[in-house]
Amino acid sequence: MALTVTVLRFGMSLGLPPAEVVDRANQLILADQRSRMFATAFVGYLNLHNGELWFASGGHNPAVHYHAHNQTTELVSAPGVAIGLFKDAQFDASSLQLDPGDILVLYTDGITEAIDADEDEFGETRLQDLIASHADASAEEITRLVLEAVTSFSGDSNFADDATMVVIKRTF
Repeated sequence: MALTVTVLRFGMSLGLPPAEVVDRANQLILADQRSRMFATAFVGYLNLHNGELWFASGGHNPAVHYHAHNQTTELVSAPGVAIGLFKDAQFDASSLQLDPGDILVLYTDGITEAIDADEDEFGETRLQDLIASHADASAEEITRLVLEAVTSFSGDSNFADDATMVVIKRTF
């Protein structure tokens, strides 16, 4: 993981396009395959002035984009497999527009794959519904509400996997 983060940060510090950052990370991790590990990654550049997000995915979970103008959510992603798996993997960039009031939620599978006592997953639909129903809340509050909902849902099972989340809300 440390190698992955270092490689991604370096590529981003050079201002490389998101798909190129992910591709270079993939190549460098494959070249150093002592551990035979892989990782998923989401690399994006957000223009704080106009809300444009330019991004690429290395097999990462699709982000949830809440559209304030019509109060709907959609899952957004860019083509790409986990980094560190395939030498010839292709990574493409995508973009989206965050308008005032829009929310973007990036999360690891520990959020959506948390299970309850009946072994049902929390899932993407529950996550999308929760975000939409609390769209007037701050990014910090949405984060807290999602983590509380997942904890309540999973009960004693708690988080079986890492649970990381980033919530971005455009306020202007």
